[in-house]
Amino acid sequence: MRKFILFLLFALPFFMSNHLFAQDDTSKHQIDVMISDGIPVTIIHSFSNLFSQLDTSEYKKVGDRKDSGFGVFGLRYQYKMNNTIALGAEVDFMRITNKQKVENINTNEISRLSRKTDVLNLLAVLGVNYYTNKSQTFTLYGNIAGGIMTFSSEKYAGLDSYSESFLGFQINPIGFRYGKDFGVFLEFGMGTRGIFSIGGSYKL
Repeated sequence: MRKFILFLLFALPFFMSNHLFAQDDTSKHQIDVMISDGIPVTIIHSFSNLFSQLDTSEYKKVGDRKDSGFGVFGLRYQYKMNNTIALGAEVDFMRITNKQKVENINTNEISRLSRKTDVLNLLAVLGVNYYTNKSQTFTLYGNIAGGIMTFSSEKYAGLDSYSESFLGFQINPIGFRYGKDFGVFLEFGMGTRGIFSIGGSYKL
């Protein structure tokens, strides 16, 4: 599967001419605003020991932790090198709220504590344009991104605040964009942003 995705992103466009795959477009810059599901980030967070430990000299856990988030918000800039390749950068943000039922060791009081964790992605982006129709209103493309993902968690129930960085990546072998200057898009793939993304973009 990994080899197939890489084939789509890098090999396939070069087996065809630029004329077949992408019509000439004078726009060099593109700005994308998007929201993604954030499912992989939530899974990583759920299994991370950094954010699951709570038992302290004051509290002990008496139930399962519950995590909630509202998706990943992203801003991406791309510069078109030619009709096939674009380079750019991306920043993504997600906030996850953890709620944990605990018992105070000294008073036996039961309460529910809440902690916020901010997730930040800083990624470099390579985009590949597979096809653009003659009216330049529909584009089929893919992209791949890599960089740093940082978890930052506030001080919580006697535990110190945390900041930890990991490898961030996103591979979207299939993306659809509709619109000429202003457009909407939908992307499918896998990575630290999510499995699917929707958004709007502007070419200039």
